[in-house]
Amino acid sequence: MGEAWPTCSDEHEPYELTTLEDVRARRRILAAAWQRPRPPGTNLLTPDEKVVIDRVDAGYDPALLPVEPLPLIPLAQLYARDVPDLPCPDGTDMLQVLWCPFDEIMDARSAVHLWWRRSTSVRNMLVHPPEPAFVGQGFYVPEPCVLHPEQVIEYPAYHELDDKLAERIISRERELLQSPDEKQPGYRGDL
Repeated sequence: MGEAWPTCSDEHEPYELTTLEDVRARRRILAAAWQRPRPPGTNLLTPDEKVVIDRVDAGYDPALLPVEPLPLIPLAQLYARDVPDLPCPDGTDMLQVLWCPFDEIMDARSAVHLWWRRSTSVRNMLVHPPEPAFVGQGFYVPEPCVLHPEQVIEYPAYHELDDKLAERIISRERELLQSPDEKQPGYRGDL
């Protein structure tokens, strides 16, 4: 579509700094190490692997973070045909989710970026999208996975219910806890 790759221009003050390649190398090494058979009491990592992991864990000086806007990391691409009840705005059928690899989702309103698109208008897809030179911490980097969307009914929390209904549910759960029958689903933990 000829548009620039989305970036984050927020000011970041990381206390840790690493690279995407370091995060990927660390994950590769640890995954391989866990798969290897090893006698009890031996180290998980080989001496060479430990050197790499120690270097990656040391990170980089946060002063190395460039001041220019950072490319966002792709997190998910969801199609309306695959996700029940995806609330697509008119004329769109795809949601692209990207995020800034420096912000806690709970702390920053700008951490997650959403783009609604018409899938048929997406052309010339990038096989290797731009990547930021550095990221905050390794757990800010998503791991490839597969999602299996499903419809879920969300029930309100006790404090959002009418007082009489909340008390009825709480009373019923107390009864179920004292029942010797097999475990029944509880409102708070299971629903």
